[in-house]
Amino acid sequence: MSSEKLFGRYDELIRLLLGFALTGIVGTYLAQTYTTKQANLVTAGKIFSGQSELMGNRYFVMNRITNAYEDNKAAANAVSADDIKSRWQEYKSVLQKWNSSRGYNREMVRLYFGNVLWEEERQIHYLFRAWGQSLEAEYRQPDSVDLACVDKNVNILMSKIHSFQFQMAAAIQAGKIGPGRDQSKVTVDKPLDAWCLVTVAGQISAPNNPAAAQ
Repeated sequence: MSSEKLFGRYDELIRLLLGFALTGIVGTYLAQTYTTKQANLVTAGKIFSGQSELMGNRYFVMNRITNAYEDNKAAANAVSADDIKSRWQEYKSVLQKWNSSRGYNREMVRLYFGNVLWEEERQIHYLFRAWGQSLEAEYRQPDSVDLACVDKNVNILMSKIHSFQFQMAAAIQAGKIGPGRDQSKVTVDKPLDAWCLVTVAGQISAPNNPAAAQ
């Protein structure tokens, strides 16, 4: 005795059509999911590349200014006033690009990499800013900044940049980006002021010296 067919005389045809339909739906879903993941990876890669380039460019121009002041204090390989002025112009150009794009860039970091790296970008920004304020203080008043102290703080900044870049690369490699990003909450730290300002007594201003806490 034959078993009763769910769709009667058209049972086989309907089952075949349903099979094709389900295969198409599942296939489309998988294809869209794969496409979305690939798009997220591409976007995350661009964010990583963009952040690395901006930070690298800002470090380069600021380090050139710092080196000029150090060379002049050491009276070795003295840098001319015109050369220093040129380096300041380069810095201002890089700084303008940094400031004009930062709002968008940091929100993209938050969307694709989460709050932890969003806060780390913020800390890096304020370390760069404190460095810049120290250089501006030295420009306005020579010998108002302890440059050896500045070097120590630049090393701290570079360690944070390397950590930031490593965590971004690791997130991309693990696919923990976009919807799969780290959802941890963070505490926002207070911004730093200028580094290593020398007081009237010749002492380094400790509250503005991150290296003092290391």
